[in-house]
Amino acid sequence: MAATYARAVQKIGQNSVKMNLAQQIFKWIACAKRPLLMAELAEAIAFGPSDTSWDSTKIPDASRLIQACGHLAVLDDDGTARFAHHTVQQFLIGLPLKDSISEFHFDLSKADAGAGEICITYLLFSDFEKQITISRPNNLQQENNIPSPKAIVGSVISRLGTSYAIHSMLKPWAYLGFRNLESQPPTIDIAKITKLKKPPPPDLGKKYQLLNYALENWLMHTSMIAEDDILWNKFKHLAMDKHTSFDIRPWGNSDVSNRLPYMGLFRWAVDAGHVPLLKLLSKLPRGPDLHAYCRQVSEEGQSIATNASLRGHKNMIKFLANQNCIDATDGRPLLSSAAAGNDSAARLLLELGLCVDAKIEALQIATGSGHAAVMHILLENEPPLDLQDGWGKLALADAAKRHSDEVLAVLLGKAASFKIAITDVRNVWDNDVLLEAAKQGMDKVVKQLLARDGVDLDSKDKNGQTPLSWAAEKGYKAVVKQLLATDSVNLDSKDTQYGRTPLLWAAANGYEAVVKQLLETASTLTRRTGMAGRRCRGRQRTGTRRW
Repeated sequence: MAATYARAVQKIGQNSVKMNLAQQIFKWIACAKRPLLMAELAEAIAFGPSDTSWDSTKIPDASRLIQACGHLAVLDDDGTARFAHHTVQQFLIGLPLKDSISEFHFDLSKADAGAGEICITYLLFSDFEKQITISRPNNLQQENNIPSPKAIVGSVISRLGTSYAIHSMLKPWAYLGFRNLESQPPTIDIAKITKLKKPPPPDLGKKYQLLNYALENWLMHTSMIAEDDILWNKFKHLAMDKHTSFDIRPWGNSDVSNRLPYMGLFRWAVDAGHVPLLKLLSKLPRGPDLHAYCRQVSEEGQSIATNASLRGHKNMIKFLANQNCIDATDGRPLLSSAAAGNDSAARLLLELGLCVDAKIEALQIATGSGHAAVMHILLENEPPLDLQDGWGKLALADAAKRHSDEVLAVLLGKAASFKIAITDVRNVWDNDVLLEAAKQGMDKVVKQLLARDGVDLDSKDKNGQTPLSWAAEKGYKAVVKQLLATDSVNLDSKDTQYGRTPLLWAAANGYEAVVKQLLETASTLTRRTGMAGRRCRGRQRTGTRRW
C-alpha cells in the first residue's frame, strides 16, 4: 500500500497548485476533531495567521478540492472529507519512502498546532468584533454557575463492593471528601464543557462556514501551545479579553471587578487539563496570580493537584509542581490517582517526590479498587510484602474472594513468604490455590505459582478434578498452555464424578483450540517416550548400563 501511496503523491506533486492544496487538506483531515464539511475545509485552508478579516476571494472552490488529492481523500455521502483508507494517514505521518515526496509527510502534533493557529486567527477576525458593554451577573452568581471539580467528581461516584475488612481501612476517603470511584478513571466530556451559553446565530454560521468548528475546537487545538509561539499573545487575547456579540469561551467572560476575575477560566482549565490556559494566570498585569487561584480551590475542599491526579492530567501535575503549587505533604493527589486507577499520574507524583508519606494509604485504596497497575508502581521500590499478618493478609484474602487476577498476581509476586501466602489463599477458597486459579482462568496467578517450587500440579478438589481438568473444561487456553509447558502435569487424570480426562472435558464443551493443545502435547510426549525406550533397549543390547 505504501508504494501505491508514494506513486499517488508523486503524481500530485507534478502540479504545484494541487500539491499545495493537497498538503493542507491532508493535514486538516488528519488532525480535525470531527469530520469537516467541504465548505469548512475550504475556509480552513484559505486563511493564514496573517489574515485579519474574512475575505471570500481567498476561498477556493470546494467542489474541486478532493480532485487535488489524487484519490487519497474522498467525499463521503454526508458531505465530509476523509482519507480513502485509514492507512493513508499512517503513510503521511510516517517517514517518507524513497519514491515518495518528503513535503507530503508531516508531524501530527505540528499539524494540530497549525489548526489551532487558524482557529485563533479566524475567531479574531474583525468581522466578529462588537464594541458593546457586556452586562454580567454579580460575582457570586457567576462563580456558582461554574461546576466545581468536586461536583464533577461526584457525578462519577459509585460503589465498588469491596469487603468490610478492606473498607474499614480506607480512611483516606473521608480525608478526600468523597467515597468510592468507578474502576475506570473519570473522563471529561469535552463537548459538554465546551458548550457555549450564547452561541452565534445560525445565519452567521451560514456565511462564515468555519466559525462553528473554530468555536467548538480552538481550545483542543491549542492544548500544547507554548509561550514562545508567535501566536501566544493572540491566544491570550482570545482567552482573556476578546469581546464579541456571542460567546467564544465556554467559561464565559471575565469580570474585572471580581477578586479572582479569571476563576471561570481556571476551573475550566483544571477540568480539561489545559495547561496553556493556566500559564496565562502565572503573570497577570493586575490582581493575584496562579497561586491565589490554587489556594481558592483548595479552600473549597478539592485541591487542583487532587483534581489533576484524579483525571490523570500528567502535564498539569508537572506544571503545578514547577510552579510550587503542590504541597508535598498533602497525600490526596496520590490517593486520588490510586482510586481512579491512573497509574501514570501516581508514578509521576512519586518521581517528583510528592505524596510519598501517603503510599500505604494509596496502596490500600488501589488494592480495594482492583487497580493492579497502581499497586505495582507503589510497591516497585518497596521490600517484599508480609502477607502473614496485617494489611497484607487482609488484602490477599479480599483479592481471593473477589477473584481479582491482577491484584493477586501483584500481591503474590511481592510476598515475603510464598508458601504461607498460598496457605492463606487456600483458607479463603477452600481449595488449593493453583486449582482455584486454574478454575477461574487466572493465567497471571497461575504463571506466578508455576514459577515457584512446591506447587502441586495435580491437586484435586472434592470431585477429583485437577487444575488442568478445570482449565480444559472452562476453555482457558492460556492456563492450559502454561500447565502443559511444565512437562510434568498428568494428562490422563480422571475426575471421580464423570470419569473424564482433561481432553474429554475440552471436547465435551467444544473447545477446539484446547483439544488441539492437549493432543499435540500428548503426541510430543509419546514420541519422547518412544525414543527413550529405543535408546534404553539399544544400550541393553550393547551392555551399556548408564541408563
